[in-house]
Amino acid sequence: YVSRTGTLTVEVRSFTEAEPRVAMIVDTAGGYVEQSSLSLDGTVKSGWFRVRVPQDKFSAVMVEFEKLGTLRQKQIGSEDVSTAIVDLEARIANLRRQELRLGELLSQAKTLDEVLRVENELNRVRYEIESYDGQLKWLRNRATMATVQLTLREPDGSTPDVPGADIWRQIWKAFVATWRAIGRFL
Repeated sequence: YVSRTGTLTVEVRSFTEAEPRVAMIVDTAGGYVEQSSLSLDGTVKSGWFRVRVPQDKFSAVMVEFEKLGTLRQKQIGSEDVSTAIVDLEARIANLRRQELRLGELLSQAKTLDEVLRVENELNRVRYEIESYDGQLKWLRNRATMATVQLTLREPDGSTPDVPGADIWRQIWKAFVATWRAIGRFL
């Protein structure tokens, strides 16, 4: 069992056009949007989505999200949860055997004190089974459904910072100004 995760930041021309396509991509893959947050107030619209898709659709969904605009950041990870699942299954099986044995002991208890002690132990074992069962369901869900965190944002309108761009711009302006001055002089 492998749990896959992906994180993408995609710059889109129009957030209001790209946002509905996210739901369409996820629905087509048989997944769902687990959580989302949208910012539509300012001049730059953006949104964050955490989606769950079947593991076998993970790569296709990542590619479709990348097609929404210009990819700015991408990260992919995976975690093998097989050991944890096998461990939890073994613990649950052992606790279920213990639960059966405690049920037998409860039917054989003769005094009120014995009944109360066995019932307390039985309740503790049942609580552990429920706890481990919840963890097992969570791990199986992670192994069945991949998680993708997608950030969509419109360009902020500023020019991207290119190291050294200002110095070359200043040199070019000085060069042009020098030739203009020479031209005026001549």
